[in-house]
Amino acid sequence: MKTLGWLLLVVAIAIPVALIYNKLAGKITGKTPEETARKQMENLANRRDFNGAIQAGYRLVGINPSAQNHYLLGRCYELNKEFGRAIDSYLKAVEVDPTFYMAYNNLGTAYLNQKENEKAKEVLEKAYEIRPDHPYVTSNLAYTCALFGENERARTLLEEAKKAGFMDHGDVIGRKIRESEAAQEAENEKA
Repeated sequence: MKTLGWLLLVVAIAIPVALIYNKLAGKITGKTPEETARKQMENLANRRDFNGAIQAGYRLVGINPSAQNHYLLGRCYELNKEFGRAIDSYLKAVEVDPTFYMAYNNLGTAYLNQKENEKAKEVLEKAYEIRPDHPYVTSNLAYTCALFGENERARTLLEEAKKAGFMDHGDVIGRKIRESEAAQEAENEKA
């Protein structure tokens, strides 16, 4: 019972102190707790400390569970190659904002990394529906279409992406389209 009393006293003191600290820190730095958490997460991610960035992302989502903040946490998970958790974060982002095309785009790439190609195509189509002029959305959909043997559409999307500023470094998408075409030709020759 004595321990419970001490614990309640500590909590009763800690909460007001934390609130005062956040208010003072905001006045001193001119930044809100959300901005501070976002900057910390960004700094950690840039230093490739993805575990630290993920922890900062949880603080960020705890401060404000916005679509943008769930998306940023998902990016940290994706960079840390934790695709299942990235998917969960991106799903929360699109639940909060069903028009957040970059969350759909990254949800698609996370699904691709999990070899869930049908789901990837579905959400990349949604991203493209929302923002057909975005180079990454269009190029990711082009790659996915090539996976499904939709080579004409993949070529058209790749050209759209290039016009929007996408650069196919290493010809990754072009190569995937050619591989898909070769596989289709081989299949046709067998038949």
